[in-house]
Amino acid sequence: MRQNHIFADLFWHYHDDDVPGPAAAIALTLQGLPPALQQAKLTRYLIDATHGNAYEAWKRMGSPVTPTAEQYAQLEQAGQFVPAGGSESVSLVNGTLKLRAILSRQAVALLVLSWNGH
Repeated sequence: MRQNHIFADLFWHYHDDDVPGPAAAIALTLQGLPPALQQAKLTRYLIDATHGNAYEAWKRMGSPVTPTAEQYAQLEQAGQFVPAGGSESVSLVNGTLKLRAILSRQAVALLVLSWNGH
């Protein structure tokens, strides 16, 4: 029987001072995955100024005290936690995956790695 395996990693680029600043270059190495695993599916989820963030959408609307029904629907849509882009196939070597990413200031990223195996 083949089973679906999942590994997830959450990382963030947070600052107490909510002011503009440079993005962070991330170099991530995941080790300890099955040594025979050569390919897996990677899905990236992102919360930043333009992904999964109803608060930023509300500010772009002018911060309405009482949003209209249409604005409320837009805010619900803006706050959905959905993949940022599609899933991609990634290559592993000896149970290790190396990734690079750029993460904007005040952002959170969730990486979900999945594969089928015994």
